[in-house]
Amino acid sequence: MQKEFMPYYVSRAGISFSFSLLVLGVGWQALGMGLLVFGAFLLYAHSGWFVVDLSHPYFPLRRDQHAQAIQRYALIAAIFLGLLAYLLGNHFSLPAKFPLMIGVLAYFIVQIGSFLKS
Repeated sequence: MQKEFMPYYVSRAGISFSFSLLVLGVGWQALGMGLLVFGAFLLYAHSGWFVVDLSHPYFPLRRDQHAQAIQRYALIAAIFLGLLAYLLGNHFSLPAKFPLMIGVLAYFIVQIGSFLKS
């Protein structure tokens, strides 16, 4: 971990673990999910997929046109799968947090998968 990224690390750790607590509640599963999401943020910061601008310590990653196209594709997939999970969740009586979890995981999986292909 690099010292100049410390505000980014702290803010993304807070986001990751808050999201996992919201979705899964307090427990070991939430800790595992929080670590997984935080790992994705670390991958973003150090993968070379984004331009890093340290003059904005909490939002140092900048997207070029290729990254914006991938982000748009991932967002569309996340919304579609989240909506599908919502409809299926109502039909099968799944927890109300299920569509949110599916949407966020779909966003990360599609985005990371698309970056790995290119």
